[in-house]
Amino acid sequence: MDSLWLEQKYYIEGVDASLARWFPPLNRNPLYLKMNYIRLRLNNDPAMRLAHSDLCRYGLRENSKLDQFWRYSNHLPHPLFQRAVDLLWTQSVWKQMVTRAFGGRQMINIYESVHNRSVSKELVTQKVSATNQGLANI
Repeated sequence: MDSLWLEQKYYIEGVDASLARWFPPLNRNPLYLKMNYIRLRLNNDPAMRLAHSDLCRYGLRENSKLDQFWRYSNHLPHPLFQRAVDLLWTQSVWKQMVTRAFGGRQMINIYESVHNRSVSKELVTQKVSATNQGLANI
């Protein structure tokens, strides 16, 4: 992964050297920091303490509820942390139901803006179900 990061940095340096200075190292990338912390925490590796402090220092920029979860996740018992990560990072039927229940109006707004026409919630639900069916067949 480090070699890919270096290749990207060299490319950016070739395009504009001033941009390369703003290209953060891989070990400061928020996604990398979260994935590293999750891996270490799930494996009960002692390095998880350092990974958590790096995540809080470099990987969390907002004060959102999700960032608050990551800040205090080191206090969760291992089984609860594992379940929370499964819920946050994996696809599940439960997440789809919650999204449909709470995010249905947002989906309608997005669909209407893309297609420039008014639609019903049922039509969006049909489209989402058809998409999910198609993905399940892959």
